Amino acid sequence: MASISSAGLGSGLDVPTMVAQLVQAERAPAESRLARQESTARAQISAFGALRSALSNLGSALSALKPATALDARRATSSDAGVVTASATSGAAQASYQVEVVSLAGAHRLGSGPYASADSVVGTGTLNFDSGDNAFSVVIGAANGTLAGIRDAINAAPENTSITASIVNTAEGARLLLAARATGAANAITVTRSGGDGGLDALVYDPGTLTSLEQKSAAADALARVDGFNFTSATNTLSTAIDGVTLKLVAAAPGTARTVTVSRDPDAARKAVESFVSGYNAVMGSLSAATRYDAASKTGSPLTGDALPRALSGEMRRVVGSTTEANSSIRTLADAGVTTSVSGTLTLDAAKFARALERDPAEVAALFTGEQGLAARLDAVVQRAAAGGGAIEGRTRGLDARLRGIADQRTTLNFRMEALEARYRTQFSSLDGLVAQLRRTSDYLARQLPS
Repeated sequence: MASISSAGLGSGLDVPTMVAQLVQAERAPAESRLARQESTARAQISAFGALRSALSNLGSALSALKPATALDARRATSSDAGVVTASATSGAAQASYQVEVVSLAGAHRLGSGPYASADSVVGTGTLNFDSGDNAFSVVIGAANGTLAGIRDAINAAPENTSITASIVNTAEGARLLLAARATGAANAITVTRSGGDGGLDALVYDPGTLTSLEQKSAAADALARVDGFNFTSATNTLSTAIDGVTLKLVAAAPGTARTVTVSRDPDAARKAVESFVSGYNAVMGSLSAATRYDAASKTGSPLTGDALPRALSGEMRRVVGSTTEANSSIRTLADAGVTTSVSGTLTLDAAKFARALERDPAEVAALFTGEQGLAARLDAVVQRAAAGGGAIEGRTRGLDARLRGIADQRTTLNFRMEALEARYRTQFSSLDGLVAQLRRTSDYLARQLPS
């Protein structure tokens, strides 16, 4: 029978514990070093991610500010928003217009004669529909020849994009109602019938031939007079009457004109600059948080000492602190009401900005917008850092590679520790056998010496 042996039985030593402690003592420094490296890399990735997000938001604000018309927004106001409203683009001339809403656009609606119920049989055959650019046909047989069946067939027709069918229950009975989905005279509905038993003639509407359906509301274009000139539209929106201005016709008020005024919109310009200031300050805050050093605790932040954020901060500060070469009263951000603090953040003096924009709108616009404006130059800095393939992405890829390298080092460390543990167990097993042999010899001598 094979004997059962265990390390430490011969010597009395706690070999498993000793081996574990020796292996852990060997593992701890390397494990601690890898943990620190991994923690640092992950913190740097997180810091670069926060910085890239802030830069992306700033880039969006700068993109809105780059066009030459960004600070030349217009607003359109109506003297009676219950009749007409308006919106304007930057290209609209600053002026007032007299708008008379003569009539609104209408959708064509047709109704059938009364039937006893929705289940009443109408007839069989093919109904052909036409409304605007859409034409389709519906085959009606014995299975769907009722008022409800015809309604469902019209609504389910795959080619139908222009007409909605419904049933209304009036005092006289159930009636089929057809409504054009689009307003305008061009979208008038015509219904013809072919084949069948002739019962579907009750649903025909073909002016000049047969009009069994009753017109409930006509297909009509909207009509408005702008400064005495007539304009029509298939919808209640007029976008061609005044360059850069869209009129929304709300209610008909023939005989009385309302005033629509187009003027500069300083609020839109201020909001565009506010968005830039907010985005810029968020980036500077992210840079500060990522590179801050606490002298009291002698601890740094994830990117303390890193050249990339330091260079980015310096480049951004140079752009916002630059002076335009134009012979203008608005040459710096401060001239337009945007000041820079010691920490590098920006502050907008809304009142000063409004005065500058009112006094020199073209010069304020030249400071911010256009190819040589601050927005375009600063956006170039942002894109070099944050765009795909930019500096931050390159650094992040490098950190990801470092994390993979740390994982490989951990795997190697585990293999090395397993080999070390096996070697220690072999050595202690040999030591245990030697101690056991010495102990047996000692016991033998102890027994022999008295005799």
